[in-house]
Amino acid sequence: MISFSVDGRQLRFAGPVPWANAVLCSPAGRSVTVDALVSSMTNKPFCGVPEIRAVTTTSGEHLAVQLNAYATPSTSHACPTVGYPDPHVLVHLGHTLTEPSLVDATTGGAHRVLDPSTIPAIHAAIAHCNATELTWDEDTDIATRLYTGEPDSPADCRVSLQSGPRSAIDNLPTPRGRVDSQERVGAAVADGWLYADLHNHMWTFQWSPTPSLSIRLTVNTAPLYAFTHQQMRALADSVR
Repeated sequence: MISFSVDGRQLRFAGPVPWANAVLCSPAGRSVTVDALVSSMTNKPFCGVPEIRAVTTTSGEHLAVQLNAYATPSTSHACPTVGYPDPHVLVHLGHTLTEPSLVDATTGGAHRVLDPSTIPAIHAAIAHCNATELTWDEDTDIATRLYTGEPDSPADCRVSLQSGPRSAIDNLPTPRGRVDSQERVGAAVADGWLYADLHNHMWTFQWSPTPSLSIRLTVNTAPLYAFTHQQMRALADSVR
C-alpha cells in the first residue's frame, strides 16, 4: 500500500518500523500487541506519530510481523523537539501462534512473546480502579500491569504492579516518600514506602516471592480515598 486517506488526510508510505515488546492478547493466540519503535527511525519524512499498519508474513518456518508507517510528509526541515511515545499496535496474526516468538520482518530478529498468564496479577477488587493494560520491556524483562479509574472519578486511582528479575526491579528508581515499614507478604518480607501531599497519597510495597522474582506494587489515589495500611497489605497478599 503506497497511500490512503484518514479523516481527509492523505497519508503516504513513510517506511518500515522495527518493533519490540510483544504481548499475547488473545487466549486463542491469534493476536498480540507490540511497541512500534518509531523513535528509532532515522531520517523520518514526517513529524509526530504516524499511522501504523501491520502485515503478517512468514520467515522460513516462523511467523513474521512487519509494521509500516504512513504519514503526511513534513514540509519543515526540523521537527519540534517534543518527544512522542512509541505507539502500541494491535496485530491480528491470522494464524494461531504456536511458538513462543515472532520475527520482525524489518530487522529479521526474533522476539519472545510474553504470555500474560505467566505474569502476577492483583486478585482483589480495587475500589474505583479497573485493569487497563499489560506492557512489557523485553530488555529488562519487567512486565507492568496498570489499573486506573474512570477519567472523571474523584478517587483518581492509579495502581501499578511491576514484576520481573530481582536485579531489574532493584534498578528501578527508588519510590517516593519515606520507608514506612516492613510487611509480611505471603512467605516474603516487603519493604514499604509512604508518600503524601495535598493531591496524592501513595503506597509502594516491594518484595521477592522467589529468589529470582521481585514485585513492586504502587497505589496512588486522591487523599480522600487513601488506602489504609491494612488495605495495602490485603492488596499485596492478593497478588499471584
